[in-house]
Amino acid sequence: MPRPRKQDALNIRERAVEVTIDLLRHGGPTFALTDVARRVGCTAPALYAHFDGKDHLLREVQATVFARRTRQKTDRYARPSADPIGRLAAGGHDYVAFAEANPGLYRLLHAPDHAAGPEPVAISDTALASLEAGVKAAQPFGFAAHADARDVAQMLWFLVHGAILMALDDQLPGPASARWARAHHAVDTAMALLSSPVTQGEPRT
Repeated sequence: MPRPRKQDALNIRERAVEVTIDLLRHGGPTFALTDVARRVGCTAPALYAHFDGKDHLLREVQATVFARRTRQKTDRYARPSADPIGRLAAGGHDYVAFAEANPGLYRLLHAPDHAAGPEPVAISDTALASLEAGVKAAQPFGFAAHADARDVAQMLWFLVHGAILMALDDQLPGPASARWARAHHAVDTAMALLSSPVTQGEPRT
């Protein structure tokens, strides 16, 4: 890849973040900054002009991916829905699917195993705020109707995150496809247990 022109130099930081996101999609943080520089098309010293080191770059990637995922969650629950319970379930399945397709990125967000530091500030609280909005929208339709929406959102977060980590860490039996199928099944089970068959799909009066 040719080195960037001088006028492209200001894009090195952004391009390095995107390159690292791509490197992390299926692997862990085992790459070197020289790998990133080569893919960006710049020298290692040019990369160090934007990042103090690999951990700094990983923190930037962490914050970038977290912001994108947060926008997606917020947009999902901000819009009215004719099926808020189904939308809530779809959100859980999306979480599992994201982790399966992007194990390195998921670990970076929620279970970093390197020295990049902790998760972005209040990552769980931000995720819970969107999830809580989804729960509140579903409650009039018979989903955990008499429970505290914040408590329900937190329980769902713990359940899905735990199922994902067990699938990622090979703590569930069977091949990868079976492990992830069980993680998806955990979402369906939680939704079924919290949904009232009598009022599901019809707002409570």
